[in-house]
Amino acid sequence: MPVRVLAKPPGEFMRDHLVAAGGMDYPQSMFRAYKEHLMSVGIKDGCSRGSWSKYVWLANKLGLIEFDHAGPPAYWNAVVNGVEVQADYVRESRPQAPSPRHYYRILDPTDDRWIRLEASYRKSIGIEVPPPAPRPIPKPKVEKPPPKPKPPPKPAPKPKPKPRVKPPTAEEKVRPYEERIGLILVTLAELERDPTFETVAKIEDMALELSEDVIEAADKARGPERTMLGTINSRMMATLEEMPLLRNSVGRYLVSKTPTERERTLAALRAAIRVASENLTPLPTTPPPEVETKEEMSLQALIDKWEGREKNVLHLEKDLQSLDPDYELNYVEDAISDYRGLEQSDFESGGEYREGRQEAWDTILEEIKNLAPEEGD
Repeated sequence: MPVRVLAKPPGEFMRDHLVAAGGMDYPQSMFRAYKEHLMSVGIKDGCSRGSWSKYVWLANKLGLIEFDHAGPPAYWNAVVNGVEVQADYVRESRPQAPSPRHYYRILDPTDDRWIRLEASYRKSIGIEVPPPAPRPIPKPKVEKPPPKPKPPPKPAPKPKPKPRVKPPTAEEKVRPYEERIGLILVTLAELERDPTFETVAKIEDMALELSEDVIEAADKARGPERTMLGTINSRMMATLEEMPLLRNSVGRYLVSKTPTERERTLAALRAAIRVASENLTPLPTTPPPEVETKEEMSLQALIDKWEGREKNVLHLEKDLQSLDPDYELNYVEDAISDYRGLEQSDFESGGEYREGRQEAWDTILEEIKNLAPEEGD
């Protein structure tokens, strides 16, 4: 309900105040009491001193109050002729010329016109006034039930443990380098379809760059990862050793003129590409079927395996390590060293270079056939 509905109108309050004050009081005292009444219901600026004077004038015009007497001037001035002021005396605040208090006496407290002073005055001078609106009845206060106690807060959910990320295995770390080897193999296949010196240079650049990256990574690696990187680097070195033969084969193919010569040079080029591809291909993880046991390979099985097979020093050295340790391999290792020491610059032509490599390879196989266990064992 609005606060103004809870406050009494000026006329009703003036009547009740005069009755409570003994039937007589002056306007400033009535105004101060009305201001306190408005403040008690939450209204701070509901009435001014000038508005209250208007309501006093209306009540006087309607004959509800009448002027009774004026206070002595000495009380107003407070110090005239040595008059002592009463203890509860409050000087009336009127900025105009000083005047004594004017006391008004109530005539009929039962008159209905007190409720609507302004409307009653307008009606008395012939102005039509609408009937008063019914005063609202304040609703009785309903006490709210006490609030329900809040349930205890739920415990915060425990954070889910973060899944442990397993460190990458050695195979996973080496896999990017194997993928780059796959790109080199694809480029070798392109070289077989379209032999050009540009493709050979591209293969050599890729192999050199990969070898440098592998060496740098191997310096920081440990355990199986370092072993795998060392194997990849060995494959790169073996491939780079075959690059002069590969480049020479491409040159002979490009300068060939007759179909017969072109077919012969193309076969030599394919053989060089096959050797490079075998060097790049990783060694088999499982032993070949010719191996008699998982740990050792017999000499005859080794000879049968490499009889008539393409040259591949890396794979041959791997098989030699699986032989019985009683065999003396010094002559075989010397023959392998001679094979690796061959360079194309030492020969007058590519054909002589290939013949020299074949003779060195045959020497390796011959030394393997002549192997015998060490004496004294």
